[in-house]
Amino acid sequence: MIISCMTCIFFTYLLIYSILLVTMGNFDESNSKENFNVSTANIIKKINVYIFILDAVTIATPFLYWFFIYVEKDLDYGVKKFIKYFIIIIIHIVHLSFEGLIIWKLVLSYNIKKGDITWFMRMDYTFIFLNFFYILYIVLLSSIYFEESGRNIETIKEIKLISFNGIEINEYALPKNFMKWGKKERKKFVLNNYTNYTYNFT
Repeated sequence: MIISCMTCIFFTYLLIYSILLVTMGNFDESNSKENFNVSTANIIKKINVYIFILDAVTIATPFLYWFFIYVEKDLDYGVKKFIKYFIIIIIHIVHLSFEGLIIWKLVLSYNIKKGDITWFMRMDYTFIFLNFFYILYIVLLSSIYFEESGRNIETIKEIKLISFNGIEINEYALPKNFMKWGKKERKKFVLNNYTNYTYNFT
């Protein structure tokens, strides 16, 4: 529930932010220096469009955590655990990447702007602030998963005897340290317990 509320607050701002940037948040003659670098302004426009990628990742995050990552996390192992780790890392990388992109965008904006900072630059600062705390939040959620994933999985190594004197027998459990014994000691143990072996006639 908490992750959904946090995501809703952040996503609401993010969606408004991304729409306004694409539709209205561009430099023009009124807010930029004379003979400003057009290629720099184009980079800023591209970054504004890319923010919709973060919109998609942000809205998907609570669903991924609640309906996939956190489901039976204490039983995770193998490929399933690897996939969940991969998804978590991708989510973190996306948010960190956009934190860096918007900081870079602000640096570029200061090279273009004329006079006071623009309204969309103020929105950039707000985004950096909100996204930073959202990153801390998902780091906390992820650390809980990393700590609890696979905690109920136990690996047990068993050594079993499957044949005796060339005759196939029903599996007979041997001591855990059987392979550490010497050859004579292993042979003696197997011979001393032969009455405990069972096999099926065919």
